[in-house]
Amino acid sequence: MNKTVLDLKYAAAVLAALFFEFFVLPRIQLGFYFSVHVYFYLLIHVSVNIEKHLALLAAFTLGLIVDQGLNTGGLHAASAVTAMYLRPIFIRAFGPREGYGKPDYLTVFKFGFANYLLYILSMVFVHQFVLIVLESFSVAGFTTIVLRVAGGTLATVGLYVALHLLTVRRAPAV
Repeated sequence: MNKTVLDLKYAAAVLAALFFEFFVLPRIQLGFYFSVHVYFYLLIHVSVNIEKHLALLAAFTLGLIVDQGLNTGGLHAASAVTAMYLRPIFIRAFGPREGYGKPDYLTVFKFGFANYLLYILSMVFVHQFVLIVLESFSVAGFTTIVLRVAGGTLATVGLYVALHLLTVRRAPAV
């Protein structure tokens, strides 16, 4: 597919995720222990071969936009950058042993369902952990932090897997 078309599709996906993040999710009452953030789905699924500094810049920029929209003062930028910094470790740990092609994107069909689930779970856990620990800025309510991280991670992973299975098509067999 043409690179311009892919760029436009990604830009449209970013705008849709931000719209959902700012206008839809705040109106859905998931409870105190479940925090779901759609924008991070886009960061998890960027190309495998993106340069690390560009991935970190994208995470910071998207996180900062979400911070401005939700008035969270840098929490999303910090958690997104931390998770993206650790992303190459998770890709090496859970990715296919035969490697990737040049324009490869992470899909359940390339990873296998179990490895894809472990990759998503790891990335979302790091994002949720950093976000919630920075938000609470205390370990006084350690049990609450653990429950919020677990609840937010499970809810987010469930949403991401469902969204991924609905939007990604299997590549034709060659």
